[in-house]
Amino acid sequence: MQKYLTAETEKDAIGRKNDENRNMEIEIHLPQESLSLTGCYSGFYDGLATKSGGYGEERSFSFNTGRYYEFFFHGIHFSHTAVNCSGCRKLLRCPCPMVQMIFTLKSDCYYSGTAADFSPVEENHHNLLFFQPDTYSLNFETDKEIEVFEIGLTADFFSRFMPSDETDPLFFKSEGREYFSNIPVTPEMKTLLYDVANCKRQGRVKRLFAEAKIVELLMLRFEQYELLLNAEPEDSFKKIEIEKMYEARDIILSNPGTPCSLIDLAHRVGTNEFNLKKGFKRVFGTTVYKYWHNIRMERAKDLIVQGNRNISEIAYLVGYQHATHFTAAFKKHFGYIPKNLKS
Repeated sequence: MQKYLTAETEKDAIGRKNDENRNMEIEIHLPQESLSLTGCYSGFYDGLATKSGGYGEERSFSFNTGRYYEFFFHGIHFSHTAVNCSGCRKLLRCPCPMVQMIFTLKSDCYYSGTAADFSPVEENHHNLLFFQPDTYSLNFETDKEIEVFEIGLTADFFSRFMPSDETDPLFFKSEGREYFSNIPVTPEMKTLLYDVANCKRQGRVKRLFAEAKIVELLMLRFEQYELLLNAEPEDSFKKIEIEKMYEARDIILSNPGTPCSLIDLAHRVGTNEFNLKKGFKRVFGTTVYKYWHNIRMERAKDLIVQGNRNISEIAYLVGYQHATHFTAAFKKHFGYIPKNLKS
């Protein structure tokens, strides 16, 4: 991997800071609208001074059918695309090697480069890719609502978290456009993504907050990948069993405030408790209880932010008979009590 993901020397970097070809470019094309962002990403690769004093910039653009939000600072570019239309396409001109994390929450998509299409990413899955200098297009399934998070990392930033042993399975093995397999997005990952996208902090504090969350996302990605490496061969886990796990997940999502025992849930999807626990963790990277608990807490958080109900009502809606028990669980999960969101 070092052959491709090698940081520049200080001399090389200084020599290229004023090179306009080093600047990343992004274009978003919708059926009747388009957005072109060029000449504004020097701080991502080189850490040059920005309007906010060197701690990056953030921008938000509204379309008739949705919204695009991004921010960047040295080493990290974060974007959130949410639109509801067909024929959406996002172009990325990548002048230097970079790592791209993509989390597709709604709609299937795939990247294409100058040579061929590659790396399809299914809905509610994520992937980690290595981009060599090229122009890439992110293409979406037509006639579906689209929501995708992308996190671009420079070679310098990403290399800090890679193992030094090149025999480690976390290293990319093949040449060209290298990537791991798609893995389901977990509720924990969604929480981190929305925390970053909705962060109201500014300057160096925002940078520290975002960097910490993105490093945590990398950790979760590597943790999932290692679990897959140690899992049983794919042939031993049949497609019908995977479908049962998704059916179990859908039951949880449709009734987050209604407790359901593992035995009942297993029977509803046509399996047993042992296979449910084992299969669910393999598909979603977490236990049934943790997944359900995360959904409950996220649902509660959304209801609190909406401001239409009191804490007791919200506690009841997410399955708690006593507001005090809900408050304790909420604080343990998020690190602060529910009423802090109301102030």
